[in-house]
Amino acid sequence: MEILRKDEKGFSLIELLVVIAIIGVLAAVGLTNYQGFIDSAKKDTTEASAEDIHRTLSAYAYKESYEVSACNSVTDDATMLTCLQGLYASGGPFENKDNPYNQNNTAISTINVATPHDVFHDPDTSDSNQDCTTTGNSAGVNGQVVIANDTSASGSSYDLSVYYCSEMTVSGSGTGAHWTKTKNTIQWD
Repeated sequence: MEILRKDEKGFSLIELLVVIAIIGVLAAVGLTNYQGFIDSAKKDTTEASAEDIHRTLSAYAYKESYEVSACNSVTDDATMLTCLQGLYASGGPFENKDNPYNQNNTAISTINVATPHDVFHDPDTSDSNQDCTTTGNSAGVNGQVVIANDTSASGSSYDLSVYYCSEMTVSGSGTGAHWTKTKNTIQWD
């Protein structure tokens, strides 16, 4: 058996353990920051999709002829719903929108509902911070975008609102998946 002499070079077991511990701490900090970055990117992607849908609907509201044929003959809430569903069906402008949280979950859906600001989270209305897992008209999942047609609107125009579900902190409700309204209501004539 050979014993190291003091003049030989090498690392002691303690020195190696200290280096391994430092690498472990750095890896843990990096992984935490990476996960935060991924979560932030998913939320930003969902918000960007909702804003893109809002922008497109705003432009469509003033068109005279539509690529989606169902939008050329909107006469009531039912045909408006069919028009909106055609926008994310095959060949529609939103067909390639994916849910960034889970590719198997719905990315876009539409609904006819009276007073959507009472159903979904709307920061302009107090005490309507709905979380996305609520049953009924406001049931949804992280990353989902909902186009809501307000059936209580009167006249020949349709009031469309775009909501998206993502992680956020809401006073009184805590942190979790909540609905957020994208910009203002669109009037489709």
